[in-house]
Amino acid sequence: MSTINNRIDSILKNLGLTNKEFGNSLGVTEATIRNLRKKGTVKPIYIELIIYKLNVNRSYLEFGEGDIFNDQPLNTDPNYKVLAINASKHWNELMKFDEFRMRYYLELSNTLSIDLDMLMAKEFKNKN
Repeated sequence: MSTINNRIDSILKNLGLTNKEFGNSLGVTEATIRNLRKKGTVKPIYIELIIYKLNVNRSYLEFGEGDIFNDQPLNTDPNYKVLAINASKHWNELMKFDEFRMRYYLELSNTLSIDLDMLMAKEFKNKN
């Protein structure tokens, strides 16, 4: 029986991508991709990334049913409610990614009219 890890491996091979290229397309590290291909549990945030960014068939990825890719073009309007729920569940994990954290602070500074330089100086001072 095929596991989700085997199916992720199949997607990567089908696209002809290396771990690094696959990771770049999802916005995650090469190490994350290696773990997704080897370990048993795949967090929902990664499932959503693979489905949304690569137009992968959800039934295939989660259950091994149907074609690997969706026949129809990807809906470019994400389900923001699902994304928000998943983001809130995995907030601490998301904040480990510099790109996510930078975008978050940029949006926060724009929304609250905060000086971004001051905010980033505090963030990196706390990080070191």
